[in-house]
Amino acid sequence: LRQQLNKRASLELIERSRVTGHVCSHSYWIFSAHGGLMRVHVGLCEAVTKGQRVASILNLFGDEVEVVVAPEDGVVIGHSENPTQDQGGRVLHLGVLAPPNSIPGIRVTRRPPA
Repeated sequence: LRQQLNKRASLELIERSRVTGHVCSHSYWIFSAHGGLMRVHVGLCEAVTKGQRVASILNLFGDEVEVVVAPEDGVVIGHSENPTQDQGGRVLHLGVLAPPNSIPGIRVTRRPPA
């Protein structure tokens, strides 16, 4: 990908810019304990902090039966798009940020969550 971007930039097909992103040491899915209607409160690539509310599970009457919180700091890699949630279903894919300069050949700088 980097070679393609460099080639296009050298041909002035695209503007040369600095690519930024998140480097994760690992990731995992967060699952629901209850079934019902799900409302996700965070977006893709959004930084989250430990204890932050990321989703809610509601019953058919609109009562909140579960609050899903981030178990640790990280970044949202993906989340379920289905508004109906089964018990034990996938809610959110959380990426845990790598410590600064922990991956050889990649310069990792850590920015505080926005």
